[in-house]
Formats: sequence, C-alpha cells, structure tokens
Amino acid sequence: MGLQDRRNKRAILDHLAKRATTAQFTPETRKFSRVALAQMVQKYPILYLKPNQGYQGIGVLRITRDGNGFIVESKSKSRMATFDSLWNYLSSWTARNGFLLQQGIDSVTRNRRPFDVRIHMLKGNNEWMVGGIVGRVGPAGGVTAGIIGGGKAVPLSTLIRSHLVCPPESHERIQRQLNQAGRAAANEVGRLMPTDFEFAVDAGIDSRGRVWIFEVNYVRLNLNPFLLGDPAAYRRIVAYRRTFRKKFPQRHRPRTYNKKALKRMLSKYR
Repeated sequence: MGLQDRRNKRAILDHLAKRATTAQFTPETRKFSRVALAQMVQKYPILYLKPNQGYQGIGVLRITRDGNGFIVESKSKSRMATFDSLWNYLSSWTARNGFLLQQGIDSVTRNRRPFDVRIHMLKGNNEWMVGGIVGRVGPAGGVTAGIIGGGKAVPLSTLIRSHLVCPPESHERIQRQLNQAGRAAANEVGRLMPTDFEFAVDAGIDSRGRVWIFEVNYVRLNLNPFLLGDPAAYRRIVAYRRTFRKKFPQRHRPRTYNKKALKRMLSKYR
C-alpha cells in the first residue's frame, strides 16, 4: 500500500470501532455527506470536520449547535441559520479533498482551551510499549491543540493536575486508561501493518474522565511535542529509533505489509 492509502484516518478508525479492545475508545466517525451531517448534528452537540488524510490539525472545523442554527469555527467563526446553509458552506470547504465527520468530544481545560494527548507507541520484542505521553493545550478560542496552530506542549502530569476538570480521584485511572488505549490501538493497527515499529495515538479526555482515540498516526511522526513538553520521553524515543536503525539497516528494513488485510479494509474508503 502506498503512503496515501496508509494515511486513511477513517479506515483506521472504522477498524478500531469494530474491535472489542478499542471500540470503547473510538468516537463515531463517518464519511462527510449530507445524510451523515444531518444525522450527526442531531445526535451530537459538537462535531469536527477533518481532512481524511490531513495532519497537525490543518483544515479542521468545529461545528456546534446554537439554538436552531449552527456555529462553524476554524480561524474565524461563522453562524449558519439553517441546515441547508450549513451544508452549502461545508460542501464548498470540502470540495477538493475527502473529509470525515467525527463525534465531538468535550476535551477542554478548565478555562475552555482545547487539549489532546499524544501517546507514542514503540514496538520491542514483538510487544507494544508506551514510549511517552505528552499533553498539548491549544490557544484560547482555538479549535485544535496542535503546536502548529498555537498550541503548547505540557507534561502529562501538569495537564492532568492543573488543567483537567475531572476530580483528582480520577487522575490515576485516566493515566491507566491512556496507557490501555495506546496499547490497544497499537495492537490492532499493528496487525494490519506488522512491519511498523512506531505509532502515535492522539487522544482526548472528556469532562467525566473518559479517554477517546481521535486518530492513529503512522507517517510523519513529529517528536516536537515531546521535545518541548517531555524531554526525557523525547530522548527515550530517539534512542529507540537509533537502536531500530542498527537492527534494521535501510537496505534490510522490512517493507512488506499485510496487503490482503489492508486492501480489504481500505477498499470501502476510496
């Protein structure tokens, strides 16, 4: 499978939603269409419209119900009075590329800034382990928490202790859930891509302390959040990469994937 196919976020999320170990962490995610939009704006107070093959939060819109109308936010805010006006606006936004709709998770800090958590998974001795977990807190009024959009990387302990709205007694449980979600996602995606040795799982935490998987990244794994927010984890991941390169020099590095499984899964998302 080529790089473009392997960046198909909706295919991966659909796969995770059907697996027993990851279904509980996976928000509803559908291909953008008029029917999907009509159903999901009635079902959820917040939706996110995302490029199916985007990265770093570029091109993401937040859609919020506002009385009988809707508010659409990115770098600016627009109000749509009717569903038809919402559909026309979003259709023009998505004209060139494939987009997906995702159930909105209220993953915000005490002062209503968006945040997410990056869980970097590493494969060693045929088992997935957590290389590091770091938080990203977005700017006031922002839609995403990505650093490229003005977000700030913070240690996980700081995020949980100083920013979350959930009660202190839930903090230890949240950390366990993040580890569980990261391992479960890496195991499931790793079965389809058995020669990959790293995944980055982006997750959120709602106001009740429930962990949700937003997406799983397996190309362009940027380590800047760890460099800025958790230098110890950054050094650990870099050391792992060096070990991997020694173990698998470029000319001997495995290049094949579980092509039948990937082809079967991705065929529905062309």
